[in-house]
Amino acid sequence: MAVGILGTVPRRLVGPALALVSLLASFLLAEVALGVLGYGTQRLVPQPAGFWRHDARLGWHHTASSDGVFDRSPVFRTRVRINDKGLRGRDYPYERVAGRRRILVLGDSFVFGYGVEQEEALTSVLESLLPATEVINAGVSGYGTDQELLWFRAEGVRYRPDLVILLMCGNDELDNHSSIAYSLYPKPRFVLSPRGELVLTNVPVPPPPRRLRLKAWILGHSRVAFQASRLLGRARHAGPASPRADDGLTLTLVEALRREATANGARFLVAATEKFWSYDDRSARDAHAELLRALRARGIPAVDIEGAEGYALEAMTLKGDGHWNARGHEFVARLLEAAIRRDHLLPP
Repeated sequence: MAVGILGTVPRRLVGPALALVSLLASFLLAEVALGVLGYGTQRLVPQPAGFWRHDARLGWHHTASSDGVFDRSPVFRTRVRINDKGLRGRDYPYERVAGRRRILVLGDSFVFGYGVEQEEALTSVLESLLPATEVINAGVSGYGTDQELLWFRAEGVRYRPDLVILLMCGNDELDNHSSIAYSLYPKPRFVLSPRGELVLTNVPVPPPPRRLRLKAWILGHSRVAFQASRLLGRARHAGPASPRADDGLTLTLVEALRREATANGARFLVAATEKFWSYDDRSARDAHAELLRALRARGIPAVDIEGAEGYALEAMTLKGDGHWNARGHEFVARLLEAAIRRDHLLPP
């Protein structure tokens, strides 16, 4: 028998026990070291607990008539109110008000107003800039173009907007090709048929399975596990990034959304930010530019946010986060206002 801490362990198990203790000590040391160096754990979007509900058609959506604080201290702490239709902000009836124009803005966390108060979000600012115009915030954090299309088909058309604005960001391409978001939340997914038609899969959408909840818990509590997961993910996608829009899926989704908006009497406009492409900075800019060229080649008007004169990355984004601050939202709102007026996208 061994002595000391391993005194009660049979001799044949001393070696494996020492290896296990050594492995555990190395793991704990690595956790401490990564913390000192500033590496963190996976931070899941905390909104599901307060503002999201599972949706068998969309994956998730806001809980109607909910109200609370969205706290990501020290980056931000904001108040969030979800109206009776499940959208952020004040209530808008489906019925149109005579003499008032209506804009519907689709998108993810950028439209939702991640990190800013409701009155600071681009939709609220844009509404204040356009007389006799309602601007409805239909943004939901984490949504891809596929979920935005599905929501518009079921709900967006009921608002009968004069103009539909789709705000796109770099991770839309990845989201549109995935049936899991944030490594935890199942979502619907379209695939292209051999004839190039959209085919909806993974519906009804199941709630997060137990294995993914366990994985999310581990990645959310272990720096070693999270950083190892990131390295493995990069290894799987090793090689030069292809600066292109994608294999056609995202563009097909946008075209479908444009077609359904115009069929319901609305004009259509895309605004795009180069944030959150899964490439390095240079390849992200190339991919962003290629997306804009592809959209415009299909006759879809597209506004380049970062390419606009006066855009200032550091001054217009939250510190420690890639989303826009209040100044960034105001800049984008004014950019959209200029495009709307220049191209006469609203009725007089």
